[in-house]
Amino acid sequence: MAAMTTAELRGYRKICGSNGAIMAMACDQRGDIRKLITTDPAAQKKITDTMLGEE
Repeated sequence: MAAMTTAELRGYRKICGSNGAIMAMACDQRGDIRKLITTDPAAQKKITDTMLGEE
């Protein structure tokens, strides 16, 4: 692996936790998730945001 520049290392530290793990969050992918669940547009409309947030 190539060594990081000082700027790259600073940027990396800004997006990582104290353990070095990258913290990331996907934003607004609900439409694509609906398309993965079903190809039927009418069925996609019935999938609510609450349903997508359930575990």
